[in-house]
Amino acid sequence: MKKLFLALFLLFIGISASAQEITGDWYGELMVQERNMEIVFHISETGNGYTTTLDSQAQNAFDIPVEATTFEDDVLEVKAPKLGGFHFKGKLKQEELSGSLRQGGALVPLKLSREKPEEAKKE
Repeated sequence: MKKLFLALFLLFIGISASAQEITGDWYGELMVQERNMEIVFHISETGNGYTTTLDSQAQNAFDIPVEATTFEDDVLEVKAPKLGGFHFKGKLKQEELSGSLRQGGALVPLKLSREKPEEAKKE
């Protein structure tokens, strides 16, 4: 019985250690009409999943609510159909989300990280 408990405990620790955390702030830059635009995803965990709000400083738009956020098998999907069909899908790997954003018929690559763009430029 003790060996079974120990084996289950070690399995749980291994699963917990390998699970990646998605909550928090994620920063990226989009190339839109020859111009870089910063975008920020603010992801929170709720009792029944995740919620996201968006910031687009260039558009002076902050805390824009999103209709659906899912995170399964290290894949994040953020959907806001009311925002011109906004749909981001990206894979989390080593603290970076790499994927694409579809909005208004356009599909653009988008990488998000936890590091603010201003901080990255200082280095």
